[in-house]
Amino acid sequence: MCIPEFTSCLCCISLRTGSLIIGWFYAIFNIIELIGFSIDSGSLFKEIFQNWRRTGLTIVRLMIVEYYFVLLIFTICAIYLIVGIKKDSPRKVRYFVVASMVSILNSIILGLIINLSPLKKYSDKLIDASIDQAYNSHVTVFGVTLVELLIDVYCLLVVHSYYRQMRREGATV
Repeated sequence: MCIPEFTSCLCCISLRTGSLIIGWFYAIFNIIELIGFSIDSGSLFKEIFQNWRRTGLTIVRLMIVEYYFVLLIFTICAIYLIVGIKKDSPRKVRYFVVASMVSILNSIILGLIINLSPLKKYSDKLIDASIDQAYNSHVTVFGVTLVELLIDVYCLLVVHSYYRQMRREGATV
């Protein structure tokens, strides 16, 4: 399988520096998003357990929880990326590469499920709730999702290129 490999990030930044920027970007913004979720998550869990017979709404809410669980794992792997770059450890960088692929696939699958299934009407019902508004605009607006996915794929390719460069140079595993 041939994966494109870059020699620099954004044409002028080294792969190491670009990977560090990507790691810090994802770590900081994902932590902010997780803090926002944790503040409002009590009402989400309460709704899941109280209204479990409303299957469509419950499924959408559980998908939101699943999204944030994947985001938590991805955030941890972003921190591993930073540590891996600082310590020249390809193994820690590889965690981010794998988590990034999982996160991208998760976003695609959730976007397709919510937009192309009967769950769309339940997702639209939740759009007025403050916790779900950001999530629904994130997943249901096709343009936002597409731009985010393209940026995520580019970041994945930059970090993967740096990972391969580290492996070629024989950094400690």
